[in-house]
Amino acid sequence: CALVMLQGKFKWTSSLVFIRVLAASGTCHTGVYSSSCAFALVREASTVDVASGSVQVTTWGCQDGGGDAGQAAVNLTTGISAIYSTAYAFAAVTTAGGVVAWGSPYFGGDASMVAGSLMSGVVSITSNSGAFAALKADGSVVSWGNPKQGGNSTALRDSLTSGVSALCSTDDAFAALRADGSVVVWGSGAGVNTNTVAQSLTSGVKALFSTNSALKGAFAALKHDGSVVTWGDPHQGGNSTSVAALLTTGVTRIFSNRFAFAALKVDGSCVTWGDPISGGNSSTVASSLRSGVVDIAHTSGEYAAAFAALKQDGSVVAWGDPVGGAGDSSSVAQQLSSLVSSVHSTNGAFAALLSNGMVVSWGDRGEGGDSSGVWSGLSAGVKIVASTDTAFAAVTLQGGVVTWGGFSKGGDSSSVIGSLSSGVSALYSTRGAFLAIKQDGSVVTWGDSDFGANSSSIAHCIRCNAQCKLPPTTATSTVNREFMTTTTTTTTTSSFTGSTTTVIAKVAQTDSGQRPHSVAIASWVTVTTLYVSPLSIASFQ
Repeated sequence: CALVMLQGKFKWTSSLVFIRVLAASGTCHTGVYSSSCAFALVREASTVDVASGSVQVTTWGCQDGGGDAGQAAVNLTTGISAIYSTAYAFAAVTTAGGVVAWGSPYFGGDASMVAGSLMSGVVSITSNSGAFAALKADGSVVSWGNPKQGGNSTALRDSLTSGVSALCSTDDAFAALRADGSVVVWGSGAGVNTNTVAQSLTSGVKALFSTNSALKGAFAALKHDGSVVTWGDPHQGGNSTSVAALLTTGVTRIFSNRFAFAALKVDGSCVTWGDPISGGNSSTVASSLRSGVVDIAHTSGEYAAAFAALKQDGSVVAWGDPVGGAGDSSSVAQQLSSLVSSVHSTNGAFAALLSNGMVVSWGDRGEGGDSSGVWSGLSAGVKIVASTDTAFAAVTLQGGVVTWGGFSKGGDSSSVIGSLSSGVSALYSTRGAFLAIKQDGSVVTWGDSDFGANSSSIAHCIRCNAQCKLPPTTATSTVNREFMTTTTTTTTTSSFTGSTTTVIAKVAQTDSGQRPHSVAIASWVTVTTLYVSPLSIASFQ
């Protein structure tokens, strides 16, 4: 439920985390992963010279969001099979089933408290913006990160030591599906309150889904008999009583944006519930959703969202917030009447890729809803479309790249246009930057430097014939339990510049050892190489 597979890309249902995991065939790279503001590129193990101290994983972007692997880098030399992320941290699973975590400790970058349980046996990881939950081969679950977001599951230890088959998350809670069809939840918020549906969750559940707005959300359980059970925030899909009669049987798949659900039934019809403005109410297009629906895409802005249903005849039907969510496609209705093969999205716009290689976009102009300015570039035919929060990037049939939408987050690629004219084979993105891999194995990045657009310091590491070595790093950390402060001293000698940087930081914590809940995730300031919240500056000084 945390990840929705849509036309070859994985996309978080949370607006805080976007991940693109596409194999770059024909190069030495096996995958590119991202947190909100950092990239992690994994090289083919056979191309890494471990004996010389080279690493299999190269990271860059915001340092406190996973862009700097720090001491974890020594465990990223080889044997990495997959990487997962929260908003500001990464967790890599090794071929031996171990876990390596790095990034902000407040977002799961520090797994030391559960390290003994993460040495082996991990098969997959589910996350929200602030916590990780690892599913092991023996059916047990290990979680870490912000306890208010499900990072501490010790209270349910007896229910999570075996028998779990799948995990799902909202932004502040996790739900575990057990092999016997029952469901266990932990974390905080409305998603952990199953009182009204507890009996319905004791058996028969086969899949879990969720909406996922910041620090809220709801769950939807699909049962083997085709019925649906919902709980959580009633304004975000936790209450489905208005369509209960339509959810008793026949449901095959469930889609979601941040605020609403859309259930696809076996007869090709679609049933929606949740926030009415964000797509929970589809009455205006009900006649078009009675049959033929095969897939559903979504936008998920901070305050607005919408759905776009792809039908069997190649047409698209959109509904939801018409202003900031792209729920009104009337201006391009004729172009969406046939030939659509896939639908992609930013926070506030959709882009439909047609089978003839054309692209049709609609929604917020500042977030990619208007591609008329690059029509000449798109007219040559498109084969790949990717997106950040506010911009689109398309790879043409000739291997060039065309961009549009929010300038600061990748819509403006003029600074690297010479490198994007041909030879591009794959595209990836964070919330604010794009990464293109070319056929010769070289990498081009652009967009917001705070989100990973500046890869100049590790550019030589990314090339297939290069070996990126570990910089010598030493670090010590002491915790004052009385005042709940952490003092960390880190000394790093850069292999790129030869300079030495020493950072000493003291950051105040709450009684749970976490950053104060009132600090906004988006409100960060940079002090030397450390990211601290404005409310913690006094303690830092």
